[in-house]
Amino acid sequence: MIESGLPKLLGALGWRTKLLPAITTDAAFRQDNTVVNDPRMKNGFQVGRVSEAIRDHVLQECKPDNFPLILGGDHCISIGTLSAIVSARPKTKIVWVDAHADINTPDSSHSGNMHGMPVAFLMGLVKNPLSFPGFGWFKPLIKPSDIVYIGLRDLDDKEKVFIKELNIKAFTVCLYIGVS
Repeated sequence: MIESGLPKLLGALGWRTKLLPAITTDAAFRQDNTVVNDPRMKNGFQVGRVSEAIRDHVLQECKPDNFPLILGGDHCISIGTLSAIVSARPKTKIVWVDAHADINTPDSSHSGNMHGMPVAFLMGLVKNPLSFPGFGWFKPLIKPSDIVYIGLRDLDDKEKVFIKELNIKAFTVCLYIGVS
């Protein structure tokens, strides 16, 4: 999107734009032989460390006159980006547009893929998140009333239970499944 001209398009609409360098993983985020990943979370240590770096980077841009627009390639970046934005702006509301709810926990996930867990982390559904390698910095900051899902179509059974029990507004590709 950047290479296709998104910054220029936003500028033409009157937005001030500032392109920041991408945060990429490097040797500092790779697995340390002394750290043991939790077997329920694939690459948990790395995701935690990169999320912390993203949070620190985005927090610097969360000034009152800035609207941070973050583009990324994995659902896990929301652990860092939303941690920063909600920390700086506690009244933030989230519109999660995705086919997946990403509200699995390490205990409910069938695959252990972290990209299916960011909302559960952010909402505090993950038990004792500070105990997971790489997540010593983390603090859940969003409430179920802070998020609405749009476009859901592929949910695990436990995700459906979380959405219903927490009364999260959710729209599938066909209909509204939340409770008002």
